[in-house]
Amino acid sequence: MTKTVLHIAIFTLLACSCSSKKESNAAKNEIEIGEYVFQFPQDFKLIKEKGIDSHVGRASNEKIDFQFDYGYYSNSLDKSIDEYLTEDVWKWNALRRNNLLPEGDVTGKTKEMELIDYVTSDSIKYTLLFLYKSDTIKYDLNIPDEMRNVKIEIDTVDHVVYKFVRKEDYVGLYAKNLKSFNNSINSCKSLSITSDKLSHEETEKCYKILRSCKLKNEYP
Repeated sequence: MTKTVLHIAIFTLLACSCSSKKESNAAKNEIEIGEYVFQFPQDFKLIKEKGIDSHVGRASNEKIDFQFDYGYYSNSLDKSIDEYLTEDVWKWNALRRNNLLPEGDVTGKTKEMELIDYVTSDSIKYTLLFLYKSDTIKYDLNIPDEMRNVKIEIDTVDHVVYKFVRKEDYVGLYAKNLKSFNNSINSCKSLSITSDKLSHEETEKCYKILRSCKLKNEYP
């Protein structure tokens, strides 16, 4: 092969590669919301709205709407069973049931308690086990039906917690950046984005869109 032919071949390969990359980028519809990026179908557009203390708006194709709220007070969406079981209210209830809850400093009393385990035999009835001083205190509770009918997946990637929520006609994502913790308001900057009134096919499609969420700097 002569040098001229070799140069033509290399140029052709480079041109094809650049063309392929341009077509690939053109096919993407990356929508940025706060510090996050989503891969949406081409017919979706970002519509910004006026918020009081956060960045709000929607991503829409005029048939399906994703409503979002990005800030320090974003809704954390449905509770997972684990989040429900670890709420402090069960400490108070366990103390009250055992006549250990004082009239005065309730918060100080509950700080002396530690949830050490919880057990269930049927995923409905749970027994929480608290360590209080040197005693083990049991507390029984049932998981609400509406909570058991919600599918929740929680992933932690680097310093971001992603909570994906899926119901019959609804999908949602709550993303919390742990590095953005603000001591003065005891909160992290987070994103809440949801879509509802969906058909089964739309629910699956919209859930995949939410699963594409990444921080801006994680995309090439």
